[in-house]
Amino acid sequence: QEHRGVVSIDVGTSYSGFAYSIDGGPITAGFSGGTTVADRKIMTALLLRVDQSHAEQFGEGAIRNRKDDAFVDCALCENFKMRLFLDEDDVSRPVSRDDQRLSHREHQFEAIGQSGPESVPLFSIFVAALKYLRRAALEVPEIQACGDNITWVITIPAIWALPAKRFMRHAAEEANIGTSQSPDGDQSVLLCYEPEAASVHCFSDDSILGNMQAGVSILVVDCGGGTVDVTGHEIKSVDPLRLDSLVPHSGGPWGGSFIDAAFERCLLDLLQIFDAADREAFRYSDERLIIVSKWLEDKESFTGSQTVKVDVSGVNAWLVARGKTPPVLDEYIEVYNTERLAADASMHISKQGATRLKLPPALVMSFFDLVLNPIVAHVRDVLTENADVFDPCGGHPGLTTIFLVGGLSRSEILQQRMVEHFTIEPSGTHPGRVVTRAADPVMAVAFGACRVGMDPNTVVSRVSSRSYGIEGAMRKKNRIPAHNSDLAHIEVLGDRGPMVMNAFKMFINQGDVVDGQFEKIIPCCPQDEEHEHVTLRFYSAPHANPKLVNEPGCELLGTASVRFDMRIPDWRKRKVSVAIVPQGDQLVIQAFHDETDRRARLDLDFHFVFESEAMQEV
Repeated sequence: QEHRGVVSIDVGTSYSGFAYSIDGGPITAGFSGGTTVADRKIMTALLLRVDQSHAEQFGEGAIRNRKDDAFVDCALCENFKMRLFLDEDDVSRPVSRDDQRLSHREHQFEAIGQSGPESVPLFSIFVAALKYLRRAALEVPEIQACGDNITWVITIPAIWALPAKRFMRHAAEEANIGTSQSPDGDQSVLLCYEPEAASVHCFSDDSILGNMQAGVSILVVDCGGGTVDVTGHEIKSVDPLRLDSLVPHSGGPWGGSFIDAAFERCLLDLLQIFDAADREAFRYSDERLIIVSKWLEDKESFTGSQTVKVDVSGVNAWLVARGKTPPVLDEYIEVYNTERLAADASMHISKQGATRLKLPPALVMSFFDLVLNPIVAHVRDVLTENADVFDPCGGHPGLTTIFLVGGLSRSEILQQRMVEHFTIEPSGTHPGRVVTRAADPVMAVAFGACRVGMDPNTVVSRVSSRSYGIEGAMRKKNRIPAHNSDLAHIEVLGDRGPMVMNAFKMFINQGDVVDGQFEKIIPCCPQDEEHEHVTLRFYSAPHANPKLVNEPGCELLGTASVRFDMRIPDWRKRKVSVAIVPQGDQLVIQAFHDETDRRARLDLDFHFVFESEAMQEV
């Protein structure tokens, strides 16, 4: 008997995993056997054999074994996912648009080789990670039984720049994922936004199943290791489940790894491990893994009132083994408290016994506040700016539930803070709003992506986070805002008079709802007998209602050169219609000759933003 499978792959900043469903049955975690993160996923760390895009080790073993002689030609790669979003030298800000437009073969990542830092292609790292997870999935007997009859779903953060989507698609192809069509002609590989997958998963949550009706809406806050993504959906129909997006995807670099980094900086600074080589060596030591493992447990259960205790006895032994003098804790603690925390005695570190540090609640809370404050502020902004879709009115129930998903959602203090700020008790004017952790929050993205693979039409509309258009001409009387008037390129075109030649001719505005009914037709007409082609320049803008393509923030996405059919005798009938239509969560460009309805040739040069059909004339 032939079986059909759906496999979702979730490459996370801190942990990665996969999930699967066979013949539309229950969804199962690929790495199973327990309830902790480590039981359901594996650490996103790999030993890369660079010349082969091959992961010799994946998970905690990659860190433990990186100095093994068997892996002398390998480089250790961690935290690489964030390099598609954050700047290499300043992790507080996104990468520049110019960097995002680099070819996927040009992005470099500084990994750790046997003899020190080693620059390796970021593309090779992603390919190796996807290959490993694909191989792990195909070792599951139920998935093996499906043969080639598998739909693969790969998740990506919604707040990544547009080029990251094509980057991941190319990486999937290179990893031999979904390179052939499934038997019924459907796509065999899908890309799915992580918060969108999490939202689909949340609509199967027991807490909302009893209230499944058209008009019910939820907000999902996906708190991962690197980023936090926020999205909102409303039920359009229950059977089959169809969802409308309510707001553009949004978020920022506020994941759990930034809390961990603050904790480790504190520890290293207190122990006066300042030398770069020592810090690097400690990062990949067993002693650090022991401390971090205990810290991760404390991080989850921290409620704002506990003292966190850190046993540094292993660090003492590690320093002695490196020929260093072990720290005199009493002295080091006094120096750290005086120089770093003098302004607030409530944050002062103390000692318990000979080798145990006591981090007070106020100090630990300062680690969390680095991400909790921007998360709360952003969710508040989303609710305030979109009150018209989230507030109940006219029998519309509005936003009833805020779901927390992702690894960081297991944090007690995060849930406590979100409940405190966003819960609304039922009243005569409001049905109430609850904040809750989704069922199986660590696997929410992978499970939801599986559901998307089983029914790719679940989300029927999306709200655009940017404006899109082409460069064109418009009459000067269509006034340009005064602050941008000096950016306008004016030319006098015969009887038409002065024209703005760099106008932003918009076909999608920021905030527009794009669904299956959307279609934009751009007519292209030759100007004379000798006119063979016309070039369309596509732009996007981070704001609504752009007027000029060179306004601050606007970027050139690429060009499409439309070829006229010179075989048509009358040049006036060589008109070509360029159609922009949605296909899933991407835009597709097609071109047709009006006279013959044949596909027109498109020569495209895009920074992997638009999926396109560059068809030769038939």
